[in-house]
Amino acid sequence: MDPKEQALVSLVCERIRKTVYDEHDVLCFLILLRPYANAGRPVREFADFVAHRERDRGALHRYLQKLHAFKEAFVNNRHGQIAVDFVHSFADFRSDLDATMERLALEQLSPRVSADVFACILSLLQGVRLSDRGTPLGHLALWCSQTDLQLIGLVHVSEGSQGPIEFAFPALTVRNRYCDESSSATLKPFPEIMCARCDRGSLELFPVHAPPNTAWSGPA
Repeated sequence: MDPKEQALVSLVCERIRKTVYDEHDVLCFLILLRPYANAGRPVREFADFVAHRERDRGALHRYLQKLHAFKEAFVNNRHGQIAVDFVHSFADFRSDLDATMERLALEQLSPRVSADVFACILSLLQGVRLSDRGTPLGHLALWCSQTDLQLIGLVHVSEGSQGPIEFAFPALTVRNRYCDESSSATLKPFPEIMCARCDRGSLELFPVHAPPNTAWSGPA
């Protein structure tokens, strides 16, 4: 890491550590860490996703491939099964982030701050589309409940009378500390594209087109 890179990553780390940052800082953080993160591990994969939003490789891509194959079997009345699980756990992400930062002689983040960074990554990955040799597989969407914030993989099945019919499967999850108690008891999609911002230790999600300091309770 050259002196300018070191200065940039130290500045971003300090903003995140002081909990005065937003998801744009996390995007910058991932891009700066990307050349030094281990291939096939969460930090590198998330950095690849924010650098190239339409992806045709990686663990999330392989997961959507399996979902797409399951969907094809389902719609063609063939036998199919799939193991539904999260692609990367928060614990795995935090371990990889700690190792990457240690490699660069950067002070590690606290568990709470690391969880907030993970939530920002879920927000950043909203809308990412995945394909396989030019064939669309599906896309990623942000959902939440009172207890969980999740990135969901959506695979198109068919068009229904009230819109597209899609399979929805969990991909990434973190404990929901970002939408208040009026959030649904069950997982529901956000009706708008969301942004994440942390101010004095409190990370909040708000609609991307909302004015600053807009309170947001989450999906109805």
